[in-house]
Amino acid sequence: MKYRNVRRALILLTVPCVVAGLFFAAGVSAQGDTTVDISPASQTVSPLEVFTVDVVVAPAVPIAGVEFDLSFDPSLLTANSVAEGNLLNQNGDETFFLPGTIDNVAGTITGVGGAILGVGASVSSPGTFATITFTAKTTPGTSPLDLTYVLVGDTAGDPVAIVVTDGSVTIEIPATPTPTPTPTPTPTDTTPPIITGVQAIDVTPTSATIIWTTDEPADSVVRYGTTKPPTTEVSDPALVTNHSIPLSGLGTTYYYEVQSTDEATNTAIDNNGGAYYSFTTPVVVSISGWGWCTDCSKLATATLEGNATMVERSHASESFSLHLVGNVTLQVPNAPDETIELDMYGSRVRSLFYLRQEIPGKSASLDGTWIDAAGGQYYIGATGMIALPNPEGQVLKTAKLCFVMLRTPDVEVPIAEPGSFVDDVESMITRFVKFMDKLLDSLIGTGFGEILSVILGKIATLLAALRALGVPYIP
Repeated sequence: MKYRNVRRALILLTVPCVVAGLFFAAGVSAQGDTTVDISPASQTVSPLEVFTVDVVVAPAVPIAGVEFDLSFDPSLLTANSVAEGNLLNQNGDETFFLPGTIDNVAGTITGVGGAILGVGASVSSPGTFATITFTAKTTPGTSPLDLTYVLVGDTAGDPVAIVVTDGSVTIEIPATPTPTPTPTPTPTDTTPPIITGVQAIDVTPTSATIIWTTDEPADSVVRYGTTKPPTTEVSDPALVTNHSIPLSGLGTTYYYEVQSTDEATNTAIDNNGGAYYSFTTPVVVSISGWGWCTDCSKLATATLEGNATMVERSHASESFSLHLVGNVTLQVPNAPDETIELDMYGSRVRSLFYLRQEIPGKSASLDGTWIDAAGGQYYIGATGMIALPNPEGQVLKTAKLCFVMLRTPDVEVPIAEPGSFVDDVESMITRFVKFMDKLLDSLIGTGFGEILSVILGKIATLLAALRALGVPYIP
C-alpha cells in the first residue's frame, strides 16, 4: 500500500509541482465518463503464441495521467512486457511512464502509470495508454484480463469519472487436421484387349456379319477382301465387348481379320495367326422340273429354291465342299402344294456333284451336273429322291418316296473343249447334259409326264416288294 501511495503521488502530485499554475479541484469531474477498455475484449490464441493486448482510454474530458493494475491466470499466460502507447504523447508532449511490476506467479501486473510533463498539457482523443505482451502456455483454457485500481486524472490532478471494461484470452489447441490420403495413382493400362470368338454369321449371297468378343470395351474394325492381306475396312467407334460388323455387296470367297482398340489406345489384331479368317457367300440355287411321290398318281411341278455354299478344297483343284439349304416345292393340280425343307451336304468335282441329307424320318439325295456358265451363272441339272414318313393307309408302309428331276431354266449349257483326258471327259459330260436339256424341253407338254409317272409308280412298287422280302434299301 505504501508503493501505491508513492505511485499516485508521482502521477497526481508531481504534475502540478512541475507545471506551475495548476489548480486542484476537490472531488471527481462530473463532465462525463471516460472509458478504459481491454482491446481486443476477447481473442483466441494457440499454445506458445506470443500476442498483445492494449489498454485503450477514450477521454470524456481532457486528461493528463493514467494508472492501473491488471490480473490474469498465471497457469495459462506469461506476461512478458509493458510498453507505453500513444495516448499521452499524441500531441507531441513529453511524458513520464512507469511499466509497473510483472509477477507471473501471482498473475499480476501492478503499478503501471504515466503522465504528461508540461504546463496545462492534456489529451482529449482516444488512444492506447499501454501495450502488454503475453505468451500463451500449453494448457487450453480462458484467462480473464481484469483491470483494477484504475485511475485517470485531469489537468488539475483530480480523478475523472471512468467506466472500465475487462477482457479475456482463450487458449485453444487447434484441431489436428485429418490427413488427406494420398490417392493411389491409377496404373497405366498397357494391355490390349483379348479377342475371342471370331466368326462370320448370317452369310447370304450378298452379305455377312462378322462377330467377336473382347474382355474389355473396345472399338470394332474389320478388314476384308478377296485376296490376302485384305484391305477394305469397315469400323464402328463404339466401345463394346460384343462386336458385330455387317458387310454388304458381297459375292465370292473373302478373307478377313478383326481389330479392337480400347480406351487407352491399346490395339489387338486377330488374323487367325496370319492365315486370315474366311467365308464364302452362298450361290443362289433356283432349279425347276418334275417331281412325283408314291402317294400321288400324277407328276408334280417341282422347284428347288435355296442357297448353296461352295468352298474350294485346298488340296484338290476344282474340288469343292457343298452345303445346300433350301426348299423343294411340289405342285400337283387340284391338290395343296407340298414343301420339303432340305439341309444337304456334299461335294462338287469339276462339273459333277452330289448332295446328301441323313435325318431320321427325312433322308434325301441329289446327283447331277454343276457347270459354270457365262455371266457368273451356273447350269445345274439334278435328279434325286427324298424319303419321308409314309401317310397311314398307303401301299408303301415304310416310306413316302419322292423322285425329282430338276434343272436350271433359261441358262444355255456351255460345251467344254476337249484337250487332256480330264478335259475330254468334261467335254462329253457337257455335251450329254446339253442333249438331255434339249430333250426335256421337247418333251414338255407331250404326255411324257404321264408315262414317266406310271414308270416311277411301278419302280416304287417294286422297291416296296423287295423291302418286304427283307432286302435292305436306303434311299
